[in-house]
Amino acid sequence: MNHDDQFQKLKTNLQIAANSYNQLTSKSVIFHSEQFTKQKTYVARFYIQNFLHLTGIKTSLTTEEFFAKCTSGTIEQVDIKNFPEEYRTKINTKVKNLLTVNSYFSQELDVQEDFKKNTVSCALATTDGIKTIGFANTKPVMRPKTIMDKNRLDLSKPILKIKPKTISLRKKDHV
Repeated sequence: MNHDDQFQKLKTNLQIAANSYNQLTSKSVIFHSEQFTKQKTYVARFYIQNFLHLTGIKTSLTTEEFFAKCTSGTIEQVDIKNFPEEYRTKINTKVKNLLTVNSYFSQELDVQEDFKKNTVSCALATTDGIKTIGFANTKPVMRPKTIMDKNRLDLSKPILKIKPKTISLRKKDHV
């Protein structure tokens, strides 16, 4: 596949991923367990400003401009600074994992507090075995900090099975 074809595939996947992610911006995802040791309930929110970071893409666009261009399918090669060969696999993997993020929380997930992987440190991480999403505890709610392929939880630490609860936010709560 040539460079232009690879970019067109990325562009299509970015549009699908951004629209999937956008469905979560009007919701809170609640993780509750009496077995948690740090706090019994964690609430995650998905903000447009976090989408760019999760893709691994570098751009001169603002986070809002990037998200708008992705959802509308108008992102161009010149908007992406790091699409050379050495970054493509990483970016494509992250974007692929974002394609179905809107339905990810409708299933039972493995959940771990105090997740650490290499240089990434998160208050909570979840996995469905296909992808792992880590959350930073930016009180009062958590925000997505990382998305990785496969199950990256630390098997030497406690892992709980939890079906998160997703609730719609009131219009005034959207950020």
